[in-house]
Amino acid sequence: MMFAYCYRGGDIHFGELVPAGAIELMRGSDNIVKGRITVRARHAYDGKTLLVPGVPEAEDEIGAEQAVEQFKRFLTTPRRKMRDA
Repeated sequence: MMFAYCYRGGDIHFGELVPAGAIELMRGSDNIVKGRITVRARHAYDGKTLLVPGVPEAEDEIGAEQAVEQFKRFLTTPRRKMRDA
């Protein structure tokens, strides 16, 4: 079982548990969690750091919490299939 979690700054981490003070984003098999997070998260300028969209820019805790909840819903939404052009 793998967990994806974030901190107030919006930086996403992976581990076998969610540390105190962190917010759980998703749990499941390694491949599913890392795959879904990597595709749907915002990528920082360093090319390595993954961020919850909207959290770093949030002006207050309420805005950050709303961004996290929206991202969690996005993670559980099935991807749409591409239509033939």
